[in-house]
Amino acid sequence: MNLSFLICGLEHSGTTMVSDLFREHPSTESGFECGVLLCESPQKFRTYKPFCDHMEVGWGISKQDLDECCEADSFSEFYSRLFSRSSIISESKTNTIFDKTPRYITDIRAVQAKLNLPTIAVIKDPRSLTLSDFKRSQKPLQDIDEWYEGWKDAKINYMRSAYAGYQYAWKNESCLVLRLEDICFNAKAT
Repeated sequence: MNLSFLICGLEHSGTTMVSDLFREHPSTESGFECGVLLCESPQKFRTYKPFCDHMEVGWGISKQDLDECCEADSFSEFYSRLFSRSSIISESKTNTIFDKTPRYITDIRAVQAKLNLPTIAVIKDPRSLTLSDFKRSQKPLQDIDEWYEGWKDAKINYMRSAYAGYQYAWKNESCLVLRLEDICFNAKAT
């Protein structure tokens, strides 16, 4: 079984919802975020934190299974081994497998160079992302200015790299950029 497509986008932009929508189809499946395509090779993934730490639970594999996947000589072989070992993937029912890793958007050009696959990039209004992060902080509204000053410094490089990824995706015919707002407010047409 081969990997069919990728889903990426800024964290909290709706990638999990899009992933869940695809997983509703009886022959389509995925585990939790992978992240292997952010590495130079599958061998480097074994120590790529935090992504490698989520593989056992997120894909239903053992530590030994992950080690064997990371010994693969290519990313295609990594995924093939992952799918054959995953308790989430049922070979008798699944014929379409995807990898949903939001962080791929920050380096989408290099990710696609490793495996030239169709990619869905989910985008959400950055103002909504900021407000979401503020709500998660559980700070009172009167502290929003102080919170924002600390938040923006930590996020600026991430947002720049993600924006560059979206610019690439908008111009690349193997990518589809979907706005979360369109999915939510015009689901049938989207």
